[in-house]
Amino acid sequence: MPAAPDHPNTKPSMAQVLFLSKQDKSRGPRGELKMMCAMTRLLLVPLVAVLAEVGPPPPLPEGSDKTSPFQDKVVAPLREAAKELQDAGAELLKSIAHSVSGQGNEDAALMEMGVELRKTLGEVVPLLLQARANSSAVDIDPRPAAASKATMAQEVLLKLQVYTDWAWPVLDGYSKAAFSDEPMPEDMNMRMQRGTNGSLTYLSSVLTFAWTAAQYQFPVIEDLMARNDSSGEVLVKAGCSANYAQLLGDITQVFSDLSESKIYCFQSLTNKTAQRECAMNSLKSLDKVTASIAEAANAMWQCFGIFWGCSQLMNSAYNKLSQAYYSSFQMSRWCSQAVDASCDEDYYAFKALGALSAAKGLLQSATQDCDIKGGTIMHPINPWAATPFMPRKAPEPSA
Repeated sequence: MPAAPDHPNTKPSMAQVLFLSKQDKSRGPRGELKMMCAMTRLLLVPLVAVLAEVGPPPPLPEGSDKTSPFQDKVVAPLREAAKELQDAGAELLKSIAHSVSGQGNEDAALMEMGVELRKTLGEVVPLLLQARANSSAVDIDPRPAAASKATMAQEVLLKLQVYTDWAWPVLDGYSKAAFSDEPMPEDMNMRMQRGTNGSLTYLSSVLTFAWTAAQYQFPVIEDLMARNDSSGEVLVKAGCSANYAQLLGDITQVFSDLSESKIYCFQSLTNKTAQRECAMNSLKSLDKVTASIAEAANAMWQCFGIFWGCSQLMNSAYNKLSQAYYSSFQMSRWCSQAVDASCDEDYYAFKALGALSAAKGLLQSATQDCDIKGGTIMHPINPWAATPFMPRKAPEPSA
């Protein structure tokens, strides 16, 4: 078996990490998206009616223990979060319908939608993080040896999850202040600056691992090119290589976004424009980090044969929520009278609506595919794993 990639040695203390205007409809993807949104407006009234008929979450499976730790610590917060997303989506849809109908000031309505969306996500994401921390999404499979690449990959994935735990409250608080008319609190500004610098240091070891893991996949890719079949084993190996390539690209983009954030996050307390750019670049980084975790969780199965489906679901939902949060920036940023008195960027509201719906579905799926943290479920190993892990040696029997 090829040598395992070096595990990142840089381990900074967690205390370091505190973390349009209108365009021509006939040209470019934004123009196409705008045309799609115009067509979607025709469906708003029936959609509102359908949404009103959506019933409560499905009942627990027969034989489930309603008082078990899993139900209390994982299922309950996830269901609460899904319910809040359902309500937020319904209200957002009604607001869009009212806005595009020509009743009232559409620009002001979109700005208000952005504010309300950030408020809702500020309540929903902590529920997701609570459930994730209590679930098998943070469990390391004990079967690989300590020196195995699989163990190293699991530790890196956990490191990314811890990063997103610490980053969220700083990003949420800073963003709400940046997009309000109130001055930025000095302590919040300092936390954001420390978080930006700390993030670059903390994530450097993750980038090193991503590069090393990608290099480790080169022989796998060469082997695939030398073969001419489409067996399940080949497809899994291809998926493994693709996941690590995507992970590498996402983490590299995070560094780019964070580096750009430094240009804006260290401006004066009165520079609202810079603060909003800082918030937007930082949320783009969170978007990429959560996407990286989901990709890494999928790679666990395809590369090493270890099931990390709970982590993949949880972090995919987190990724969708971060996308919805970013859309709220666009709604508030572009639909500002100070920027463009004739803005018409309601399609950002549609993008947010789609992200909320996707996150809700992922959260509901997590209640079926996750277990309690430290649970006893030992999932089967993928027999077609591209690079099977080195198993942990069984203890020698005592004399």
